[in-house]
Amino acid sequence: MLAADRTLAFSWSTPAVEEAVRSLEGLAVQQGRVAGIDPALRLSDGSWLELFSGDPLEPWFVRLPGGVFTGEPTAPVDNG
Repeated sequence: MLAADRTLAFSWSTPAVEEAVRSLEGLAVQQGRVAGIDPALRLSDGSWLELFSGDPLEPWFVRLPGGVFTGEPTAPVDNG
């Protein structure tokens, strides 16, 4: 999660991340973009929610009023 000034506000490993995520309730998505296969959503308070999978076996998911959206895990790179 990036603050409006594009600095890191919190991530999955932030202590008490559940509380930080709850603070996003009620915000609206104003803009979206995709970098590779991972989306970034600009929220109504100016912050950006960037979604990506940190584990090659686990997808990301986000629940919005329009439904639940999921992304594929990033494919491992074959260097062989």
